[in-house]
Amino acid sequence: MHWMRGKGIQFLPIYGRQAFKVDGRFKFWVGLTLESWGGGPGLVDARTEIANAADNVSDPTVPWSGTHTMVDLGTIQVELPDDRSESTKKVFDPTRMPEGVRAPLDDVFSLRSGAYAESAARRSV
Repeated sequence: MHWMRGKGIQFLPIYGRQAFKVDGRFKFWVGLTLESWGGGPGLVDARTEIANAADNVSDPTVPWSGTHTMVDLGTIQVELPDDRSESTKKVFDPTRMPEGVRAPLDDVFSLRSGAYAESAARRSV
């Protein structure tokens, strides 16, 4: 909530959405559901964790141990949706990266391009 307030977003807790009925029983949400007032841009604060020399960066299934440096990359702000017809046909591909950014060394990353394309194909049927 401090982050939202710091970005100038007005919000209201939605207490009525704290519990959901699943298989006849109520399950309570642990977090706090919030509603923003008046809409506005989509905001995401991006952070990354820096690997240590001993960390395995080629296998995403191996957890890192010890303490790591966290780096704030900045805030991503989406002002308007891109609803042009040519844009709605695009498939997000995490392997297409901007200049200066390189792909992770793990083998799983190289599989994502095909997985995202398959997912988009199945949704457009």
